[in-house]
This record gives sequence, C-alpha cells and structure tokens, in this order.
Amino acid sequence: MKLTIIGATGNVGSRILTEALARKHDVTVVARDPTKIRSRDGLKTVAGDTRQSQQLAEIIRGSETLLVALQWTTNAVETFSQRSNVLNCHARSSSSARAVLKCPTAASGSTI
Repeated sequence: MKLTIIGATGNVGSRILTEALARKHDVTVVARDPTKIRSRDGLKTVAGDTRQSQQLAEIIRGSETLLVALQWTTNAVETFSQRSNVLNCHARSSSSARAVLKCPTAASGSTI
C-alpha cells in the first residue's frame, strides 16, 4: 500500500512509520526537516509544510492512504486550520478518500 505520513518525526508518527515499514508498505514522509528522518528501505522523505497547499497536494498525489500525526499546538485554531488544509489537499489530489488523523488526548485537568 502507498502511504503518506505527515508528522513522522513526533512520538506517535515515528511509531506509525516504523510499523508501516515493518509491514512492507511504500511510505512517503512529509517533514519540514527531512534530515530528522533516518533513511530506510521502502521510505521516501520529502520536505514539505502543511501550510503550503499546492506543494502538499503534489506530494500526496498517488497515495492510497494519508496518515496525519501532527502534534496539537497551544493554538488549537492554527492546528485545526493545518489539519483542514491537509485533508483538503488530500481530497483534491487523490482518488482515495482514505485519511487517518491522530486525535489528541486530554491532559489532566484539560478538556477537549
């Protein structure tokens, strides 16, 4: 399966990446800093930014599944905006409607 992962340098995203490669998927990782991703068989790393719609749409094109593991920032509006942009790019550039987003969990004393 052709997967694109956004957020693979973080805790959850790096685990998703490791599992996807172990299952022999063809993985493309989008990272602001590709040097943070160790080169491995079956992995293509591309520099990209979730705020750059046209660039992101080109990177996602041809992917069967989009996995988004972006970290929530303290600015929830900005985070929501980035995720909405990612999904919009996916919808425009892929014949597949399959996208998976990592959801945040509430920290002690916080609400969602």
